[in-house]
Amino acid sequence: MRSPLLTALGAGTGTFVAMSVVTGLVSAATLKVAKQVVHHRKMKVATQCLACDGVGYLRCQVCMGKGIVRCRQPVPMRLLRRQKPPAAGDPSRAPVMCSCPACGTTRTQRCLSCVGEGKLCLPS
Repeated sequence: MRSPLLTALGAGTGTFVAMSVVTGLVSAATLKVAKQVVHHRKMKVATQCLACDGVGYLRCQVCMGKGIVRCRQPVPMRLLRRQKPPAAGDPSRAPVMCSCPACGTTRTQRCLSCVGEGKLCLPS
């Protein structure tokens, strides 16, 4: 036989936990909507970014918009163990084309002035 006191205590605890979870979810949703409204209002009064002409992206400055850069082949361990470095004209040391580490072959980088938004928010 269950004690009526324990039954009431369990029901009250369950109700409290359920209400806490619901309150947390509603608060999180409300804050997200409020942040979106504030961001939208700021963007209405924003001016076009002059650095990227409102696009939000610039040509990659590392590869100059090509998507690839010259790089060296990895040095084998047997060459590292030698006392003298390999000759400059050595065909095993010929430059290789690698994907750009900055843009990853997309040929563009996000504008740092507007952080990819294309607009600058004026300080209020």
